[in-house]
Amino acid sequence: MKMISTLLLAGIILYSPAVLYAQSLSESMQQDAYLRQLVNEVDSLAVNKAKQNIYPEKLSESPITSVYNTFDALSFDTLTYYGPLLAEVTAEKKAAADDIGLRFRTGYRENIEEGIFSGGDIFYLRRFNAGFQWDLLSNGWFDSHKRSEELEVREKMVEREINRQRANEEYERLYNRLIYLFNLQKIEVINEYLILLNTNLELFQRLHYLDYEPWERVLELSEQKARLQNDLSSYQEYNRQVEITVPDSLLPQIQALDASKFPVIQLNIDAAAVANDSAFVQESLKKEHLENLNYNVFRDVSLAAYADYNIYDGTGTALDPENLGGREYFSVGVNFSIPIPFNSSEKKEMVEQRKLRYINSQKREQYSENKEIYNIYYEYKYKTQQFIQLYKDYQSRQETIENYQTLKKLQDSGYSTQRMVHLLLQRYAVVLQMVDLKQQMYLQLIDIDKYLTDHSIMEYASPLDISNLFPYQSVKADGIYIWSETFANNRNEVLLEFLNRLNIKNVYLSLGSDRTLYEKATELIKAAREFDIRFQLLSGDNELIQTENQMAELQGLADLADELGFSGIHLDVEPHTFVDWDAERNTYEQKYVEMLENAKEVLSGSQLSLSVSIPHFYEPILSNIYQNADYINVMVYETTDIEVLKKRIESESEIFGDKLHIAVRPSDFANYDDLNTFVQEIKNQTMVQEVVLHDAGAILNSGRSSR
Repeated sequence: MKMISTLLLAGIILYSPAVLYAQSLSESMQQDAYLRQLVNEVDSLAVNKAKQNIYPEKLSESPITSVYNTFDALSFDTLTYYGPLLAEVTAEKKAAADDIGLRFRTGYRENIEEGIFSGGDIFYLRRFNAGFQWDLLSNGWFDSHKRSEELEVREKMVEREINRQRANEEYERLYNRLIYLFNLQKIEVINEYLILLNTNLELFQRLHYLDYEPWERVLELSEQKARLQNDLSSYQEYNRQVEITVPDSLLPQIQALDASKFPVIQLNIDAAAVANDSAFVQESLKKEHLENLNYNVFRDVSLAAYADYNIYDGTGTALDPENLGGREYFSVGVNFSIPIPFNSSEKKEMVEQRKLRYINSQKREQYSENKEIYNIYYEYKYKTQQFIQLYKDYQSRQETIENYQTLKKLQDSGYSTQRMVHLLLQRYAVVLQMVDLKQQMYLQLIDIDKYLTDHSIMEYASPLDISNLFPYQSVKADGIYIWSETFANNRNEVLLEFLNRLNIKNVYLSLGSDRTLYEKATELIKAAREFDIRFQLLSGDNELIQTENQMAELQGLADLADELGFSGIHLDVEPHTFVDWDAERNTYEQKYVEMLENAKEVLSGSQLSLSVSIPHFYEPILSNIYQNADYINVMVYETTDIEVLKKRIESESEIFGDKLHIAVRPSDFANYDDLNTFVQEIKNQTMVQEVVLHDAGAILNSGRSSR
């Protein structure tokens, strides 16, 4: 990220202030054929690269199931090396459960000589015995049974440890292979980046040779190229090392996956944490398991029954079949013993403390896991916000590039090849940042995923539609109001691109009282003709209805509209906003009709049209409005219900017919998708000819509009 930020900064520094257009080289520059060739190559390359939206808005093409399947594909060879430990504990438990305490025993004793202090006779020279012993309590059947129960606890703990280790192993494999996929995307972007950078570097080298550019600029470009090549080599080497670990038959399967299609993910982290808790409880030691550890006094008591066959040899010939010379017999018996002191209370306390240790260990582990999940998630959210900001940056640069394309198409003198190259290089740098950041985000996703042993993180994920960062592009209306402040604060190329994105064909443009906007308006109207966009001079002066010089002011509007190239004038005069409207409604309605009659008279000798904006409650004068206006925008605000709108415009629809337009307000809608749906409903369910948005400022300036 640091390196890519450096590249972005370098791109800003490298923008040359030299006036260098593909179509306008200085006379001395024109004399150098090689320079002309390089400039044309850079210009052609810049134009072609500008057409490529290398990070399109609809990048979230892969649904969550596809990402889930990708994770499965990347972890196909997950194996755990902790299986033998579980098998060992399970075998030990089974052995203990099968041990009934029965033992075969045998013995042999040889007496060599008499004792040191006595010369008494030896009872026997040698002894042999064989038989069975059945230990019932300590070290026997009961003890083995309890041992088997204790091993169930150990088995449960090992199972959980194996699940954790398996998750860690899968995480390690996914980690390397996800980086591999994102490296493929970075390599592709860097190669595209270098194509443009190399050509630009060659151009600057020639400019330096001809003494048009200092050597420092060539060095800056060379350093930028070296950094990119170094990163390219690093990514390629990393991928080579990963490929070594992947079976040859499965490598194409991984390479076919496309990280550029991975959506930005939003998580329901609380549901994931609950799932982790549930899985933890399922895998954890429960009360019935811990009861297997309870102390039982009988494990300290020894009780054994036995049955033996005995042979004693007193003469040395007892083993001779023909001369036994000794004795042989069967014997049975019982042995019983208890420890002294018994210490049962201390042993019980020891067991209880062991159980408490297990419980506390589980609680600490569960708390630690949940804390780690949320810690990773908070970092993930932060990176998501960073990604959104980068995407906005990318879209801003992309929009500027598209505006520059418009300037080139219009052969505007403001177009500069080097400025376009500068923008494209910046765009590549931003894209590399975005790819790197999304890689980090996906690594964090699988980091959370390793804690969800019974689930996948993708079960709690949904795609984040980042196209909503520029949501107005989904709206396709017919007309729009642009008030003077919005017009003054936005460059013409920005407005033209904005109007094209919304498919606007009719613009109601207010210039207010700022005469400095006249030339700008003329230029915009002229440029918009190529896109078949018409402009109406918008007046929002409510006092026009009752001014003494109404005819002169209307004539002034008509003259200005004709001079600047407008197609007509539009009166957004709203007497219903006056404080005495309720009391003087009839008077104001009559004055409104008179104003329209005067406006029609003023325009009668021109090619200018007359249109108006009215609310949906001017019923008494609708016929008069229809007779004087060429078309009427009925403002239907504060509703998002098509049935309510249809009810409000019943009279207008009947009287105005094909003159009827509907004005809607974007701020009334929760999002632009809802607005677009409403616009389409108006067109499909009514006879309305145009839908007009009020206003451009509300969209371009985050809801702030100004007259």
